[in-house]
Amino acid sequence: MKNILEYNTDGNEANLTDAATCYQVPLTYNAFAAIRELDLQFVGTDQYMGIAYFWHHDYKFTLRQATPRQRRITHHKILRAGFKPHEKNKTITKIIEKLDTQITNRM
Repeated sequence: MKNILEYNTDGNEANLTDAATCYQVPLTYNAFAAIRELDLQFVGTDQYMGIAYFWHHDYKFTLRQATPRQRRITHHKILRAGFKPHEKNKTITKIIEKLDTQITNRM
């Protein structure tokens, strides 16, 4: 993971390991459900945020463990390969297997 240089609210530099860290916001269940519902509308588009489920049943165990960023990247790779995100085929399986290796190495 790259280190990203950010600034704290007091103007001092803060060294963060993940850009998403600075956006962690406590959400109520209703707020999260609303965001997930909105993200469902974005499945299959470049606007997908990585929150909603989009995958075929056979990929659920890998993608449940993925971060929203990893899901978004995977979703976009599937789209760029010319497939719909909920399909299952050899190309998508290879994309998911690559992600599974990244998740396994992270743990």
